[in-house]
Amino acid sequence: MSHWGPELIELEFQAKQNAAILFFVIDNQTRSVASMIEAAYLSARRQKLILVIHAYQGPGQKIWGEDITEEYVARCGSCFTQWPL
Repeated sequence: MSHWGPELIELEFQAKQNAAILFFVIDNQTRSVASMIEAAYLSARRQKLILVIHAYQGPGQKIWGEDITEEYVARCGSCFTQWPL
């Protein structure tokens, strides 16, 4: 889909309710907080999902022009870890 807007919230909700498997990509170009929370919630509900995570590079990485600080890394530690698969 080339454009997502608030008018698609209900359609997205219904699609997720009816999906056999959900696919999430958490990239390191945005903070992805909402997607991480949603994926954690669905995982806790035992929903089948595929989760692809591109870990943050750590302090000094920029997200939308903002530097990732040591403090942010300390608060979000596991977000910066490459998880072996």
